[in-house]
Amino acid sequence: MSKALNSLIKLRRYKEALTLGKDIEALRSIVKTDKYKDTIYQLFKAYAMMQDSEGAIKTAKKIADEFKDDFRSIEVYDKVINIAKRDRNDLLIVDFAKKAIDLQKK
Repeated sequence: MSKALNSLIKLRRYKEALTLGKDIEALRSIVKTDKYKDTIYQLFKAYAMMQDSEGAIKTAKKIADEFKDDFRSIEVYDKVINIAKRDRNDLLIVDFAKKAIDLQKK
């Protein structure tokens, strides 16, 4: 499933990627498995590419909670900071900049 999601993103079929990604996340929570835990990064990318600020930020907050020590999160934090700058959301900039700095210190 994860490969299919990657393929949809590479083909720039973001709406389909979001649908598949949400389904994978729902199944993952029902089955209570960590097998497809990384799907959330792909979901974030699809939201960001579709310029869905609300979905991207909501997904980024989940990533921040689930992957506190994962260095891949810095790319997500950077994109959220750029979204926050565009939307003039200073509180969000400070929050995610702090998360990025804290992660780099580890």
